[in-house]
Amino acid sequence: MNKSPMKYYSLFRSGNFAFGVGYTPNGLYPTLRWEETSFDNWVPVTFELRDGILTDYLVNDLGWVLCSERLKSIIDQHASPKDNYEWLENIVIDPHGVRHTYYALHIPDRPDVLDEDAMGAAGSYGHNQDGTFDKRRVIWPIFSRNKIDGYRVVRARHSPGIFLAEPIVKAIKKAKCTGMKFKIERVV
Repeated sequence: MNKSPMKYYSLFRSGNFAFGVGYTPNGLYPTLRWEETSFDNWVPVTFELRDGILTDYLVNDLGWVLCSERLKSIIDQHASPKDNYEWLENIVIDPHGVRHTYYALHIPDRPDVLDEDAMGAAGSYGHNQDGTFDKRRVIWPIFSRNKIDGYRVVRARHSPGIFLAEPIVKAIKKAKCTGMKFKIERVV
């Protein structure tokens, strides 16, 4: 019996506008170098919840994947030994002044998991001014089955999104975690 190939999904903000947004103090964003950096001496960032209620995946002004303890636990339970990520603890203060611990899902290394030939044929890259493809700007990722095999939590090279394998997405949906939706991605 053939096992069906693993599916991968991109993570997005839910369309429910009752869900809040975390905001940081002005001027913080330019001081943080995020990509290709591991943090041994992380100092938690404090976010202020505005415009709605807390969710398991909290959208924020830094663009981080900010997760509740429940969502963090699900990802950890279903991750693969091949995955390379870390959790950076932060604080979210709700409108009542209550402090909540949230974790930024940080993936410092971006593996080569894309199928460049399929992406070029599909027009998945951004374009340079001269009309040629810019392989440093992925618009629609297409994953190589051979390259992505074994990963469950991944951020592809030159791609802005976080991608989760089907077992994690199923567990998140089963737990009815809030604040996110998923889009299936192409794997060839």
